[in-house]
Amino acid sequence: MAAAKRTTWKGHLKLSLVTAPVRLAPATTAAERIHFHQLNSATGNRVKQRLVDATTGKEVDRDDIVKGFEVSKGHYVEITNEELEKVDVPTAHMIDIERFVDASDVNEIYLDTPYYVVPDGNVAEEAYGVIRDAMAQTEKAAIARVTLSTREHPVLLKACGNGLILTTLRDEREVRHGKDYFADIPKKKSSRELLSVATDLIKRLEGPFDPGLFEDRYQAALRKLVKTKSAGKEIPEPKHAVRGDNVIDLMDALKQSLGKGAAAKKATKKAPAKKKATAKKRAGGRR
Repeated sequence: MAAAKRTTWKGHLKLSLVTAPVRLAPATTAAERIHFHQLNSATGNRVKQRLVDATTGKEVDRDDIVKGFEVSKGHYVEITNEELEKVDVPTAHMIDIERFVDASDVNEIYLDTPYYVVPDGNVAEEAYGVIRDAMAQTEKAAIARVTLSTREHPVLLKACGNGLILTTLRDEREVRHGKDYFADIPKKKSSRELLSVATDLIKRLEGPFDPGLFEDRYQAALRKLVKTKSAGKEIPEPKHAVRGDNVIDLMDALKQSLGKGAAAKKATKKAPAKKKATAKKRAGGRR
């Protein structure tokens, strides 16, 4: 059994007249990142923020703080958490599938936050499984809407192994389109010779996607810095200085890059052969 899963939303997944109780759980976490505290440089003590009344200047207890919407300058309507629960929108407790699309049709720039969609109880498993399997068989993704954190989000649902993944989609108004940034880039096509060498370089560097290879080196270096400072040692100057190489001949640079890629690949292939030779030597020694 996996560790306790944090649920951020509970409701129903609905496809026409078929419904299944489900829960949403965050698919990502920032728990492993280093987090800094704010300190008083004079004493080394932590500092904290106090909430004060903007008019009287007196400190306000957190239990006395409520939400408010400014309807006119200086005039607010107070809204309680209980009242927010009464906001009448169907997606508050329902993920209602509206249509199916090819996942490749959804531009990646619209993808925002991923969640795991899991059945809420044994009674949900059959309906949940039918929706999941039908999506997997047709290789389609679903478009729906759900309300999270006082906002209704369009979402993309995809089958993933035994489950479903829901990803919130950014609103059209939140997305800046590439045409506004790429319009001034010349449309001149690359020469065949340059393109040929560049595609060879891509093939040399080709491989399966493995997220385990992408350790956050900044976080690792940050931990090392904290450890060094904690030990009372001096923090060394960074070795990786920023350098802008002046590429004079693009073809020459591509060919040199291709040579480096070939050398690295050759070295990788030689490594196992060395281990085999050592094994034979040991075998001979035992005779």
